[in-house]
Amino acid sequence: MPQNWQPGDFPLSHPNSTSPNWPIEEMKKDKNGTWSYTIPLPTGVFSYQFYVNASEDLSKAVPVSDPNNKPWNENTGKVVGSKQLSSQVYVPYDAVYQYEDNRFMAPASKKGTLESITYDTARLKDGKNYLVVYTPYGYDNSRTKPYPTLYLSHGGGGNETDWTTQGVAQNIIDNLIAAGKIEPMVVVMPNLGVYPADNFREDLDLDVIEQIIPLIERRYNVSHLVEDRAFAGLSMGGMITDSFVIKHTDAFKYYGVMSAGLPPDITVITKEQGLALKGKAVMIAVGWQDPIMAMGFGKIQTGPMKEIQMLTQAGVTIVPDFINGGHNWATWRLLLIDFLTKTAFRPLPYPDWTF
Repeated sequence: MPQNWQPGDFPLSHPNSTSPNWPIEEMKKDKNGTWSYTIPLPTGVFSYQFYVNASEDLSKAVPVSDPNNKPWNENTGKVVGSKQLSSQVYVPYDAVYQYEDNRFMAPASKKGTLESITYDTARLKDGKNYLVVYTPYGYDNSRTKPYPTLYLSHGGGGNETDWTTQGVAQNIIDNLIAAGKIEPMVVVMPNLGVYPADNFREDLDLDVIEQIIPLIERRYNVSHLVEDRAFAGLSMGGMITDSFVIKHTDAFKYYGVMSAGLPPDITVITKEQGLALKGKAVMIAVGWQDPIMAMGFGKIQTGPMKEIQMLTQAGVTIVPDFINGGHNWATWRLLLIDFLTKTAFRPLPYPDWTF
């Protein structure tokens, strides 16, 4: 029951790790043949999926989304873009039993629009890739002032639909706009896990710069100014963000690195790299209980705390953001809110400092 949740409780992965581990439980079938599973949950959004034919050998079980609660990009068995294997459920807020108020995750009354786009790219073998584009409620293609654009990346093993399914980014942004906490914006969510990881994501970076940004600026009423572009991502997407921070600083003004760090071979931020970040806003955000916070992740990245140290030593002004949470969507939804309300498309957080 919800009353089992106490102040300070927050959801973590099972177990708390960098892998998308699921607590696998058996469902029960009643006398009418209906299968069910009951668990107490706090307010917020939770992902789940079914494993079909899992009774004898779990390794052979087929993961599927809920047939009665399909992802938004799947209708009548047809998938537009990448397939999403999870479904989501929203648990409403109850002031009597719930300590955390996560109503910002609920579907808003004034909803933006999601569109799946297929675009051409010579950097992938099949010559095409996918985007999801969010336009805010009341989007006006003839508005005098073009909209700012947030480019938002998923993590490792994900795709362009992650932020609008597991992350419910559209609900979060709808509610923040309705509350007057952020300005209306266009959000572009690419499918970035299909690119090679070598050379610190260079093929991916160039596809964003040379293919995706020009496409978006042709099709939508968005600003063409660097000052009106932001890039943020979680885990692997945080490393993608870092790739722009280090190598293509002039592509965006605002950066949100969530639950990630720099590659081990980057041991110092040079004076030139530090100067290139002058006038930029960089948020480094992570959950206190994230396994990568201090130690990083093997030979892939050295973690957020090391990056904060290196950027600070290079004279880069950053926005550190630490919250209770692990390496999971419960944390990343909150970090998205923080990035949008504290960093993206806002005045620089503090004046120039000399270190």
